[in-house]
Amino acid sequence: MWFKKIRKKKVQSIFIVLILMVCSMLMTSSLVIMTAGDTPYKELTEECGSPIVKIYPFQSKDPVIAEQIKENMEKLDMVEQVEVVPYYYILEKIQIDGKGTIEDYFFHLMPWDDRTHGCIRMLKGSRELKEGQCLISTVLSNSEEIKPGDTLNMGNGISYQVSGIYADPYNMNLSFDSEIIVKENPPSEDLEYQVHVFAKEGSSGDEVIDAYRELNDGILEGKAITLETRIQNNQMTELIVGGILLGISVVILLISGIMIRYMIKSTLISEKKTIAIYKMLGYKNSRIISIYLKFYGFLVVVGTVLGSSLSKVISDSFTKNTFRNLGVTSSSSIIPVGMLCSGIIIAYALICVYLLLRVVGKIRPMEVFRNEGAYSGKKQKNAGKVLGFSPIHMAMRMIFRDKKNTCMLVITCIMATYCVNFAATSMGILEDDNFKAKNYYWLGFDKHDVSFSSADLKTYENTVEKLEKENEVEKVIKTTTQIAVSVPWEKGMGDTILSTMVYDTYENLDMPVIQGRNPAHSDEIAMGSLMAEKMNKQVGDYVDIYFNGNQKVTLLLCGTYQSLYDMGKSCRLLGKTLEEKGVSFQYGEASVYLKEGIEPEKFLKDHGKKYESDGKLIVRAEKYGNILSMISGPSMLAIRPFMIIAILLGGLNIIAIVYLKNMDNRKNQSIYKAIGYSSWHLLKTNISYVFFVALFSMCITIPVFIAAFPKTMVLAFSVMGFREYPVSYDITVVAISNLGTLAVYLLSVLVASKSLYDNPISELTSE
Repeated sequence: MWFKKIRKKKVQSIFIVLILMVCSMLMTSSLVIMTAGDTPYKELTEECGSPIVKIYPFQSKDPVIAEQIKENMEKLDMVEQVEVVPYYYILEKIQIDGKGTIEDYFFHLMPWDDRTHGCIRMLKGSRELKEGQCLISTVLSNSEEIKPGDTLNMGNGISYQVSGIYADPYNMNLSFDSEIIVKENPPSEDLEYQVHVFAKEGSSGDEVIDAYRELNDGILEGKAITLETRIQNNQMTELIVGGILLGISVVILLISGIMIRYMIKSTLISEKKTIAIYKMLGYKNSRIISIYLKFYGFLVVVGTVLGSSLSKVISDSFTKNTFRNLGVTSSSSIIPVGMLCSGIIIAYALICVYLLLRVVGKIRPMEVFRNEGAYSGKKQKNAGKVLGFSPIHMAMRMIFRDKKNTCMLVITCIMATYCVNFAATSMGILEDDNFKAKNYYWLGFDKHDVSFSSADLKTYENTVEKLEKENEVEKVIKTTTQIAVSVPWEKGMGDTILSTMVYDTYENLDMPVIQGRNPAHSDEIAMGSLMAEKMNKQVGDYVDIYFNGNQKVTLLLCGTYQSLYDMGKSCRLLGKTLEEKGVSFQYGEASVYLKEGIEPEKFLKDHGKKYESDGKLIVRAEKYGNILSMISGPSMLAIRPFMIIAILLGGLNIIAIVYLKNMDNRKNQSIYKAIGYSSWHLLKTNISYVFFVALFSMCITIPVFIAAFPKTMVLAFSVMGFREYPVSYDITVVAISNLGTLAVYLLSVLVASKSLYDNPISELTSE
């Protein structure tokens, strides 16, 4: 009996299946995206046998320090083997023969080490290296389209021919240091040293670091990167995309639950006489509920399972680059995740259905037939008022009389409009050029015009003096980010290293702070708000920090700021702070401020070649572009489909609401047509009805969105210490996105109103 209802309720069945299919598809694909890399990364880690920890000593050019770390590590029972590996950091741009230049990434040459590289996954070429040859990571190969046989020129007369492409867990993301493996390092006085630690089975990187610190009074003489942390960082893109889609799917599921309840309630009202007849024939409430529960349960299962099955199309589109970099073809099976998501959605939907079906028990057959056609006896509120029968007047009557439909339309329009405005505004902020133009704010450095980094520290001071003498230059501020700073360690704390921004002066610089100010005296420090909170410090407190891992200094916390740089773990210091504390350092970068009216691009065009041999001049907006791309890229991938799905789901719900309204009012519409009103007249009534409701909803939603959006984003970025999120709304973007949404709403009305063109004679004859 329940199966026959599918034929009788074809349109409603299609709507329920489609709505739940979208929910299931989004939820399943989001979880697949977030977890798809777990198994491939685990397999890659086991295959490569990579070091559990890589340590970059603070005094990276001193092999004695590296050997001391090695000796101390070897004292730990959980450590199996330790290797000290020299490497050559590449300061120049890498030129690819015939393919352009690699910029804005961090590369170093690493000599082949049997223990570290003996089991790396080779995707192309051979492990056998000859002089003048190198192996590059698959992510570099895919990003820059480099193939075996290409030649990489690295400046200073250093060049290598690519002989193979490899994959290992430490080299899967160009936002971090990447290794180019060679047979031997080039002859140079600038070699630096890493310490690679291999642990016994069952020991994690954090456990190794904690054990080392306990053995050495809490001190680690370098920055430690654990295998687990690097894999988590590699998967950040998938976590961002998956998290956004998961949040979207939950919101859509809640909206869909309301919509499904509305459709079922409409069905129960229209079939009240049918249910009364069932009861008069002797059917019990449980039997009647069972019929409807089987009908809707079947639709729920079909829609959910179909959505889970199709989710692989979405998840693969987001994860294909990750699997390409890993050297595998596709993600793991979606069956476990699909079963989990399907179970959650089916349980939620069936609970909603069952709770609503309980109203069947309140239907009394005698009351149903006694009230059939009875006059309510209530005086209509609008009695005495004469409203015309133009589409606008008829639409206004619908709004006030058909409160159920109107409320559902308002809820649908508010949710869809909010989602569309959220997506449009986020896309405007994260759009590549806009996001990079405000990199000073997101990353926490000063708002200058041109960035300079030195290729030769010996000539750095002379180069800065030459820049200061240029007619277009207002001032040059010397900076460096190469100073090692750490905070006191506590067990379980993990990495205690802070990225540094050391400036010659902070006076008259545009460097935003959340509280307090930037350092003005040598005994002061400004810290990222995330780290200040972790240390339970406020502006005005004193903070202990360490230079080079063991030189303790106490400084006044003069300000806090927010930054995406190193996930919010950073600090700002004055150069004279290091000088007075006897810390050896050298400036290697500079912020170049141009005079008013001078365009950075023109300055580079006029003077770029002059400074090519001294260092790299780039427009400030291009600085750390790879870090920002790691954030904006995956977010944009998720936001675009989010906007499309929000609009389509809003349109789908409006189709369902208008269609059901037309079915409920079919007799009235037939009477209108029989006395001379055209189908086009009734269609304009529906269009006016949805237009007024949508316009009202937008007038409510847009101000609420403008007030809530910054707070929502602060919450999203709070894990990185953000307390403020400035938003400049583009009126054109807001207008276009909302007008486009309104157009979809009205188009949905056209789709749902096809029944208005049916012949009314048969409808009236059957009465």
